Amino acid sequence: MRLFLAGRRIARQYAEDAQREAARDARRLGTGVVFCVVGAVFSLHAVIFLHAVAVALLLLIPGARVEVVLGGVFALDALIALTAFLIGFSMLRRPVLTQTRRTFHEMQALLAPMGPEEALDRRA
Repeated sequence: MRLFLAGRRIARQYAEDAQREAARDARRLGTGVVFCVVGAVFSLHAVIFLHAVAVALLLLIPGARVEVVLGGVFALDALIALTAFLIGFSMLRRPVLTQTRRTFHEMQALLAPMGPEEALDRRA
């Protein structure tokens, strides 16, 4: 009976650890999605609101050509959007439930059937 209770307590602890790890991973994934949304929203806002102002200001520079100004503004927008997407995707890319998987594999190895050599050693 004590062995059963100990096993039940260990299983409960593993379940609680798995729940905490899942919550941590869910927060990380949520944050990654938020960064991706921020990147997309900023890209859209930059295209809509800032282009006209930036182009108008840069064209005030003597000798500025329209195509160069437009290319520079676009490059800056692309750089900001790329940075936000890279941060978001890197957060979404990491594996989830790593501790739970490790614990599961450890328990699986402990509960796996013995190999022939171990069985012979136990009989002796």
